[in-house]
Amino acid sequence: MSEMEVNRFHWADYVVFGISLVISTGIGVYHGWKTTKADSGVMEYMLGNRQLKYVPVAFSILASYMSAIGMLGIPSEVYTFGAMVVLRCFCYVWVFPILAHTFVPFFQKLQLTSAYEYLELRFNKVLKWTGSVTFIIRTYIYMAIALYAPALAMSQASGIPIWASIVIAGIVGTFYTTMGGMRAVVWTDVFQVCVMVAGTLALIIGGTIRVGGLDKVWNINMEGKRLDIFDFRFGLTIRQTFWSTLFGYGLSTMAMHAGSQTTIQRWMSVKNVKEAQITTWLQIPLTSLFQLVLVLQGMVMYAFYHKCDPLQTGRVAKADQLSPLMSIDILGAVPGLPGLFLSAIVCAALSTLSSGINSMSAVVLEDVVKPWYMWKYNTVISDRKATLASKIASGIFGMLAVALAIPAQYVSENVIQFTNRVYSMNSGPVFGLFIVAMFFPWTNSIGAFVGVMTSLVISYWIGLGALIDGPSSPKLPLRIDGCGANNTDVLYTPTAVLEDFVNITMDTPVAETSVGFQIKDLYTLSYLWFTLLGLLVTIVVGLVVSFISGHNKSGDIPENLLFNWSSCLCWRREKSRHSSEPMSENGYNNNALISTNSSLVKQPLTGKDADLDNITRL
Repeated sequence: MSEMEVNRFHWADYVVFGISLVISTGIGVYHGWKTTKADSGVMEYMLGNRQLKYVPVAFSILASYMSAIGMLGIPSEVYTFGAMVVLRCFCYVWVFPILAHTFVPFFQKLQLTSAYEYLELRFNKVLKWTGSVTFIIRTYIYMAIALYAPALAMSQASGIPIWASIVIAGIVGTFYTTMGGMRAVVWTDVFQVCVMVAGTLALIIGGTIRVGGLDKVWNINMEGKRLDIFDFRFGLTIRQTFWSTLFGYGLSTMAMHAGSQTTIQRWMSVKNVKEAQITTWLQIPLTSLFQLVLVLQGMVMYAFYHKCDPLQTGRVAKADQLSPLMSIDILGAVPGLPGLFLSAIVCAALSTLSSGINSMSAVVLEDVVKPWYMWKYNTVISDRKATLASKIASGIFGMLAVALAIPAQYVSENVIQFTNRVYSMNSGPVFGLFIVAMFFPWTNSIGAFVGVMTSLVISYWIGLGALIDGPSSPKLPLRIDGCGANNTDVLYTPTAVLEDFVNITMDTPVAETSVGFQIKDLYTLSYLWFTLLGLLVTIVVGLVVSFISGHNKSGDIPENLLFNWSSCLCWRREKSRHSSEPMSENGYNNNALISTNSSLVKQPLTGKDADLDNITRL
């Protein structure tokens, strides 16, 4: 195969793709220069001095979770299993209001940079490190795979080697994140969301024209049973139903935000509670609309290929390869448009990469560097050193993501699926840890620790079991009777190139039913109920162990470390305490760790809580 056969990029495609990278880099350089010129400190670098506007922050939250995996996976989900994924939009209607009026005011009240600092205030260092390490592991692996996916697309479309594609995207994302901090991440996310939407719409419009109009797209999907989305059956092993999507995926979404530094850090970056709540409410239309666009892309994809399935004809090996194939088949004749769609996928990866880098560096600074510096030098780290440490951590995490993404091309399909499943394996247990801390005052540190560790073990056990020994789920029928002799006239990418793609969909297939009960039957649990499993195990085990080991009594826990139900009933009219109080000379709000309200001051641990905390002193 010649170089020309592999490289189907027109010079206009390179220009469009290059412009998207230059703009992303330029935003980071601008905010890095602006921050240096103003001699701003670590609070500016990590949180934008808590003065960011709620609209760009809302776009940033959207971009952080709409990775390249989602952009490739959702359309292929529609193509293979139908458009039931659109029901996710219904769960957003109840998930984000709950988040806005429970977790948002709670964390805004504490004004912490790292979400896991709360676990130390509520319990001890062991639980803080448990949350921090779990977050770092899942985010690091997830963003590495999210970086690998568009690198494959870029390699196949342009002829650039996979390793070079990964390095290019990784360096760009790491550079602008390290340079500009939170402001650069937020404003590049806004730009990248625009590119993601533009690239996807270009593909949808081009595909709709080729098929013959939206009415024909709709009719073809109806005939192919892709629009049979309302399945009201009850069953934990059914891959996807109305109930599992509405509640199971809803809990997963809630855990993804409420138990994650990525979202909580953005809640902390706006001025007050009200603006943080607005950013959360805005997720309902923003996330729903973007999901609908991706579902529509999947419908157009099915209509375009419904008589000649590329999976059965061997043009692709996995369904997740269909979007890049479709972009070349449909947009390849118009110079610049394939570059726009490729830019959309790469921008989705960059937003995930930058958000992950920024969030992990904040966790490392607050939960590792600051405590170590205090222990080593018996003084608070200076603002300049803290900012430098954050930038070094950002650079290291970015390069580590690149390092993991490069060898990903040589691993097996099961390992790839596992790395994506890591996110859900950790979300439920850690979310449960925050739940028992905020809503159950009786929970002590021993109960919380045993609960979250038990939940992690069970989640990994069932997750790995499903990966290794889980049965597959039946797919909707696909046809090849329309493949004619002239079908190859529309091909712009050789089959051999597309066969390098691997399955990067987060949804691991599960069986519809099981006969009898065996241990491996646990592996048939629908992926949509996976977060609920981890959540319930953490709560139940945590409470039982707490009562056995000597639960907390009334008044043992400061009131400000527990959720106040009255705070979720109305909009908080007062400004955040932080926004009206001056910074200390090193850039920190002293009330972040020690409140003038004595009820927020961390009291010395006693009894069972002190026993577990002593582990950290060994």
